[in-house]
Amino acid sequence: KLNPPIEADSTVPIIYANEPKKFLSNIAKNNDAVYVIAPETEQTLQTFVEYVQETGKTSLNSDPQAIAQVSDKALLYESLQKRGFSIPKTIKLNITDSSTDIKQAIKRELTYPVVIKPADGTSGSGISLIKEETEIEKAINKIKTTSKNTRFIAQEFVRGESVSVSILSNGNKA
Repeated sequence: KLNPPIEADSTVPIIYANEPKKFLSNIAKNNDAVYVIAPETEQTLQTFVEYVQETGKTSLNSDPQAIAQVSDKALLYESLQKRGFSIPKTIKLNITDSSTDIKQAIKRELTYPVVIKPADGTSGSGISLIKEETEIEKAINKIKTTSKNTRFIAQEFVRGESVSVSILSNGNKA
């Protein structure tokens, strides 16, 4: 259950998968703006924000296309790479590929330890730190149980402090 320390006129938890569109439409009718908190997995957040936009009310979330671009780790990697950001070396893979092909691609492009994670997902779901090749199949099975997406990425492991950052902005002021 979500119980954030926020000052809001109302919060409405949505528990069942078939409820969001109906609830978001009703919420939007009675409010000037809506801020959706949902996982990015399987385009959930993107879809809910699209529902809010369909009502004509103000969404306080990022644009659905921006959400789509950053929710997919493979697309985000490409976008950041094109813009010249310093990012861990990453290769894009697919769980439908043979285990041998996956192992060869990782061996050819990266050195251990390696981080393997689904292309979508939140809160560290499906992520594995692989120290040697024998652990790859277990990591792939972990991805299969946490994501419906067949794409995943393998990245060089970079030692450091794990952090998460959120920024709220109106486009001019953060």
